[in-house]
Amino acid sequence: MEVEAAHDSPDGLDSLVVPRTLAIVCNGKRYEVTTKQVGISSVWAAALSGDANAAELPFDLNQDEKDNGIVHGEAVLQMVIDFLRYHDGSAPEIPAKPLRSKNMHDVLKDPWDAEFITKMSNRHLYLTIHFANRLGINSLLHIACARTASLIKGVPLERMRDALAV
Repeated sequence: MEVEAAHDSPDGLDSLVVPRTLAIVCNGKRYEVTTKQVGISSVWAAALSGDANAAELPFDLNQDEKDNGIVHGEAVLQMVIDFLRYHDGSAPEIPAKPLRSKNMHDVLKDPWDAEFITKMSNRHLYLTIHFANRLGINSLLHIACARTASLIKGVPLERMRDALAV
């Protein structure tokens, strides 16, 4: 199959048309992704449109994320990268609201997404919400918030703190 050469586009997003490999760099660790995969992130897509030849996208943990533990921050970043790789530039559908069920397999169309979000610890789930918001990955943000809502759906008010493990 022949790949057609990208033409200059007025919005400068040529690097998203013909995917190329680049690295997300955090604390000296490199996470290989393609420009197509990071296109789901409005923040990283904007960074690429500003520098179409970028070989790396830095991701620094802020103080709140470091206070949560660098190990947890790096683990959640790996999960976010896994999400981007799996969806390969096509954002999944945002879950319907209100939730129809507490079971994420009933809420999400893609079984991979349901398994991905269900297996997270609460700490990782909350950091995922933070990272998805910070990186402008709306589909992941909505999926993670739906998971949080599923944890308290039908739970009496006095037991919600226990259900959320806060």
